[in-house]
Amino acid sequence: MSRGNWGSPWLAFAYCAVMASLEGKVALVTGGGTGIGAAIAETFAGAGACVAVTGRRSAPLARTVRRVTQDGGAALAARADVADLAAMTAAVEKVLVRHEALLLSDGGERPSISLPS
Repeated sequence: MSRGNWGSPWLAFAYCAVMASLEGKVALVTGGGTGIGAAIAETFAGAGACVAVTGRRSAPLARTVRRVTQDGGAALAARADVADLAAMTAAVEKVLVRHEALLLSDGGERPSISLPS
């Protein structure tokens, strides 16, 4: 994946430092089946994170998971609409069964979710 022209070595360094810190982390990405959400999931996976992608449609989520795993990453999909509190709570719980999650939202209305401590 191209990191582009940063214009400054400090920006490139900062990017690498942040992305290196994702090794062994889990990222829950809403809207992870398409567009920016899928790109974020693939980028985070490339930086070592296990990614959990959520979205309303199963097929795009499966494609993102397939791309991540074909590149050697770890991923799982949890179908859920970010505007549906019960569905998102279930998705977060599915991830938390196995992982401590770093939450990232791509879009939509964000319901308030209390995570177990």
